[in-house]
Amino acid sequence: MDTALEIIEENALHTDRVPPLLLARLPRGGKTTILKLIFEKLHLNKGYFPIIVSANGNFALREKEKPLDALIRLIAEQFVELPTNRNRNKLWCSEEDVLNYIQAVAGERKVILFIDELNQLGAPVDPLTSSFLKTWLDRKNYYVVFSSHVPLEVDVGASDHIDSPSSRAVKLISLPRTSDLETLSSIPGCGSLTPLQVSLYGGIPSLIYSQLTHGRPSIEERFAKKMISVHADFERDRELIIKSFLQECVTGEIRMKLPFDCFADYTGPYSRIWPLCYIKCILEYMEMREMISIEEAIRGHSSSAESGKDWEMITLANFYLRALDAMRNQRVLDCGPLSSHKNKVVGVEVRSIPPHVKTLAELKNYVNSLELKKGYIIILTPSYSKFPLIDGLIGYVMQTGRRKKVIWQAFQNKLSRKYPNSDPPSWINKCFLLRGNASVRSSGSRSLRNWTYSDKSELQAMLCYSLRLLYPAKWGEIPTTDDFDEC
Repeated sequence: MDTALEIIEENALHTDRVPPLLLARLPRGGKTTILKLIFEKLHLNKGYFPIIVSANGNFALREKEKPLDALIRLIAEQFVELPTNRNRNKLWCSEEDVLNYIQAVAGERKVILFIDELNQLGAPVDPLTSSFLKTWLDRKNYYVVFSSHVPLEVDVGASDHIDSPSSRAVKLISLPRTSDLETLSSIPGCGSLTPLQVSLYGGIPSLIYSQLTHGRPSIEERFAKKMISVHADFERDRELIIKSFLQECVTGEIRMKLPFDCFADYTGPYSRIWPLCYIKCILEYMEMREMISIEEAIRGHSSSAESGKDWEMITLANFYLRALDAMRNQRVLDCGPLSSHKNKVVGVEVRSIPPHVKTLAELKNYVNSLELKKGYIIILTPSYSKFPLIDGLIGYVMQTGRRKKVIWQAFQNKLSRKYPNSDPPSWINKCFLLRGNASVRSSGSRSLRNWTYSDKSELQAMLCYSLRLLYPAKWGEIPTTDDFDEC
């Protein structure tokens, strides 16, 4: 909130192409709460004359009402007493009358207009509303702060997203998020919050609160309702949308307007993250169903407070997203255990290793029995909970002449394991320790040649942009003993 107040103070005095302040985030993301907090703070300051209007909730345009007329009406309502909704529906006021009245009552104070969910008046902003907002912004001591599900321009003819260098810029601030369980658990109604739930809802406090205390509409219901209205848009550019979405998950860079972009969290004018709960919905809609099984496994453990389950889920989802991006965008993979060894990825498979496979020798027999396709990435996780030494196996299928060759690499990501005390069998090329800040190795593992230890910076670089902010705020101690089977 302090950043927002500084931006308001700085820009309210200027009169030339002043950029408005934008809060952009998915539904139930806390935009309204923060907007009101800023408004109340300024309301206590005698040097300000703040006005707040909302197109949220039950707002709707009247029959034949233009968006600008609706905005003027919402502003005018703040200055008259309307005892009934019937009186409210009859209210009409001209743009000139509203501006003259505000100028008369505000005097020398800074007039700040807060608009909650400007996108409900139309996205992109229509020319008449745009002209009004620009006129407002270019007045001395006048400023605009607005929220939206997606970034919006206020310039006539600008695109709905902030990607035109010649248009009037906006000041977009990133809204709060955290992976700190202790902080989030202090929110009323969230005392039973688990690490998995934090990760599932992207560490967004208000989204976590709404899902834990209300739960309706659910994430799935909200997404399904939106996609009914944009299904034709999706099908028209299906392949391009899939490629762009996957690339955005990995890099964070906004590539294009997407039919479902109201479900993202905007970290800057050109960047956004996608919470895992919505990534699952989107990939299911795209018929990439492996993510469904990953997310269902997450939900199965979501009520458990067991430490480390969130990190297991994050790393597995990360490998799947990166592999899908490499496949769809024809990229070479080189990300820890996930590697296509300088070749392009053709396909991706995610499988659970059968429960009867309990040893590394049995695992070798199992993978040798698989019918694998050239160019595919195979992500395998054991079903047996005490599987020795490794927590997952990733292979890339190469072909030399008539023979296929699979290069296998393994990883550990369970926080309940002790440091490894033996190298993997020779058929596994390399193992990666993906937990904690492992730059300092235990004495029993320093002599191991086929283990790679990842520190904080390496683990964060490994994660997709949409998952990077879920890197654990705190790591527990690596245990000295565990109950996993020995090799």
